[in-house]
Amino acid sequence: MMYAEPQALHALLDKLAKSVTLYLNAQIKAGAQSVMIFDTWGGVLTGRDYQQFSLYYMHKIVDGLLRENEGRRVPVTLFTKGGGQWLEAMAETGCDALGLDWTTDIADARRRVGKQSSAAGQYGSVDALCVRPAY
Repeated sequence: MMYAEPQALHALLDKLAKSVTLYLNAQIKAGAQSVMIFDTWGGVLTGRDYQQFSLYYMHKIVDGLLRENEGRRVPVTLFTKGGGQWLEAMAETGCDALGLDWTTDIADARRRVGKQSSAAGQYGSVDALCVRPAY
């Protein structure tokens, strides 16, 4: 669909972005202390396609979110699996934090985005499956 009917995909993604924005705002109004936007496929896209079909819509969601509830700031985290190459662009959306997967070095991420955004995560799926008991 992305290549054969890009306008149809844009129409779908626009509807999804609006729905996600409404849903996350309802969560915020209900007392969510933070929200996170996940893109589990972004890392397989080309840079141009990521900008056009993922980041653009995540930015729209961030722009539409309530950022405060009952006098408290509600942080927004963006996560793109395999998206370490786009950290700077992700940070420019206005999010408060970037979720990292195991393919991105957290120290490198910190150097690249500075104080523009926090970085969190980097726990590998193999690590999660192979955790040893603490005893």
